[in-house]
Amino acid sequence: MLIEIQQKLSQYESYWKLRKWLKLKSFNVSRAYYSLRQKLSNYKQVLSALFIMYKAVFVYFLLPILIATFTQCIELPTRSWFVANGWVILKDSDYSTLVATVTSISGLFIGLYYAAMTTIGGAIYSKVPHSLRQLLLNERYGNAYLNYLVSFTFWGILLLAQYVSGYRVNPINVLLIVLFGGFAVFAFFQIGVRALSLFEPTEFAGEIFNNISKSVKRLLPGASHWDSPAFQKHEHKNVQHWLETVHALAEIAASEKHLSGKVFINFTQKIARFLSWYEYQKDRIPRNSEWFTLIHQHPDWYQTSDIETSLAHRSGHILEPIKVPNFRWLEKELSGVLFSCLRLNLVNQNYPLAMQTIGCIEMYLDTISAKGDMNWAFEVLSETTSACEEHINEVVKNEDDQTAELIGLCDYVAYLPINACLTFLNSLSHRDGVTISKLIDEINWNKKNSVYKEQLSEATIKRLEWFKERMEFEHEVEGQFITPDWYIKNEICKLEAIAFVQNTNVIIKKLGEMYTSWVKNLTFSRRYWLASACSVREKEFWYKISYQINVLSDYWQSLLKNQKHDNSWTIFDVEALNETLENKNKSVEQSRTVLLANLINKERPDEFPDYSGVFLHSQGESLFEALLSNDESRIFELYPSYYLSSFYQFSKLLPQSFSKISEAEAKAKVASAALIDLLELTGYALVLMRFYSSTNISDWINNIWERHLSDSAKLSQLMAMVNMFDSAFEIPHRNEHRFNWKRSVYEKVSSGVEKKEIYRKGSYFHAEKLVKHNDPLVRLFAKEGLGLNHQGLDVFVTEILIPKLERPKQDLGKFRRDLRNRIQREVERYEEYQRGEFDE
Repeated sequence: MLIEIQQKLSQYESYWKLRKWLKLKSFNVSRAYYSLRQKLSNYKQVLSALFIMYKAVFVYFLLPILIATFTQCIELPTRSWFVANGWVILKDSDYSTLVATVTSISGLFIGLYYAAMTTIGGAIYSKVPHSLRQLLLNERYGNAYLNYLVSFTFWGILLLAQYVSGYRVNPINVLLIVLFGGFAVFAFFQIGVRALSLFEPTEFAGEIFNNISKSVKRLLPGASHWDSPAFQKHEHKNVQHWLETVHALAEIAASEKHLSGKVFINFTQKIARFLSWYEYQKDRIPRNSEWFTLIHQHPDWYQTSDIETSLAHRSGHILEPIKVPNFRWLEKELSGVLFSCLRLNLVNQNYPLAMQTIGCIEMYLDTISAKGDMNWAFEVLSETTSACEEHINEVVKNEDDQTAELIGLCDYVAYLPINACLTFLNSLSHRDGVTISKLIDEINWNKKNSVYKEQLSEATIKRLEWFKERMEFEHEVEGQFITPDWYIKNEICKLEAIAFVQNTNVIIKKLGEMYTSWVKNLTFSRRYWLASACSVREKEFWYKISYQINVLSDYWQSLLKNQKHDNSWTIFDVEALNETLENKNKSVEQSRTVLLANLINKERPDEFPDYSGVFLHSQGESLFEALLSNDESRIFELYPSYYLSSFYQFSKLLPQSFSKISEAEAKAKVASAALIDLLELTGYALVLMRFYSSTNISDWINNIWERHLSDSAKLSQLMAMVNMFDSAFEIPHRNEHRFNWKRSVYEKVSSGVEKKEIYRKGSYFHAEKLVKHNDPLVRLFAKEGLGLNHQGLDVFVTEILIPKLERPKQDLGKFRRDLRNRIQREVERYEEYQRGEFDE
């Protein structure tokens, strides 16, 4: 019906005009309704924003109202007291002027602060990540001061409103205005100075690490929701946000020349301090926490069960990776900034700042080593070494490019493993068997955080958490703890023993091999001064470990006391370790032979250490030890180098010019010290080799000197040096050093031969001492005490020099050096004993 009516009306023009008019009016109404809704929505948004702003400033809005209300309420009861005590009551006009002036000043401060922040933001922070700009906007001290100014300004407005409303002025308001206004002025100076520091973005590093520290603290046992996986993920996400800011700051500091120096160092110091703090806090975070990122580990095909490999083969897939927590994710993120700072300073050849950066790395290494994670310490050391090696390869193209700064750099880097090792050894007492036993006794398995007390290894903490879950289940089922403490102590100490052996292997093998690699590569590339710096530290490294071997042994024994009915413990062989250390010390001297040969004939700048002197002295000591122990291979290896280097050292120190004869003589005596050491050692070598009946070495040494003394000039030079040495009235240079050799030789020979008292037949009131040895020279040394003057030099003169002299009595300054008569008496006396002319 409706359709029929529309068809009839559609035949008329007025119908369409009416329809058009109605649609137009309907559109206008809809448009007006839509506009009204949009305006209402905008008003709602404005009101919502105002409400949010009101909530944010509610405290600062309410506090001035409360103060103004309070001062007005106490105005009437306190006015009489103020008048009675002589307080001046300001006139209304003066009061309003004071309030208006102070309020306008605070408003001016607000404008100046925003102008400063706008300038800083536009100049420095316009191209930085949003997180860094957010730090500027939320700058703690500036925001606190701004909130104070806003509250103070609003309070002034309220006081003016009270005055306009006709309320009487409270005299205490004047005092408060002066105090609050004065604080605003002085605080503005501090904020202004701090605003200037904000031109350096790294100034926010403290705020960043403060926020990261808060996130870490929220994950520690006892904190609210610390064991909630969702909360742990949330804190991890927050820290990832701050890490982006840290990397942005590092990039800015590295790219801006005015920030790449001391400012960048301060930034790295804050990172190192945080990492050291975090190293100890991390152990209190459960190992299954979502705080630690997960990484994929792909299993080995031939170490996986047949079922898994068969299924993977049939489906054409690889083995599914295993997700394991990465306990070092945060350290790896932040330590990269330390290494980038080191590389930047090395590229700029700013060695003082590079040393300071290594100092930051050293501080972090101390913490890692004290915690007992030597694998991570090795990674940090390797990265530090890599940065320094890259720089050295870049700047040292020939031998002359070696500088004192580079020697100092090598020396500092080579010192780091020593410090890490000593820190590790010193920290063993904090986790020995006694400490672990006490920890187990004090654990309350019903408390969630009771296992996170001592600084133990990762595996041990995991094991304690594993025990905790089972002990809680055991208590729920049995109503008490059944597992005995001795079993738990055995398991925990066993894991600590494994960690200890692993750390010891890292120190001996990985850290020790670092030294070997440094010295070998630097020597091969003819950087002998740099190699020498590493070699000195290498010697110190092995010496200090050898000296601390008892610490390692005592710690191991403290763990073994908790071993109960368990034969699956790892093995720590102290004797094998001692043998390894002895071999390492020998290998150091082998590598030094090449360095000594290449440095002894070079002119040493005054700012360079005397490595050749150090090595020559060390080689003499090693040669003497080889002689005492009759180590023929080491004697054959060391003696030629020591022989040649001693003559080089003598020629280097021999005065070339002098003003006085006495001065030249004094310098010549000092210069001859190296050769006198050589002669002493040669003489002791002849004694000891006859003591051991090792004729091949003594013959070899005689042949060396036979060739040397075949030149009459060299013989004359040697005789002059010996006579000059004997003519001195003062205590000879290096006398104490040689005296230690003499004492050791006497003790070795005297304790290694059989001695007996004999009596000449017919005279039994006087006993004589007899040394039973085939060689008369050995007998002469073995029977005489330290009070006599038989030295290695005497043997050298008697056995090597005198046979070359035509007139020994005339050529020798002190004929007491000649031992031939004493040796002959020993021969005759021993023959008399063999003929039976003595009774025992």
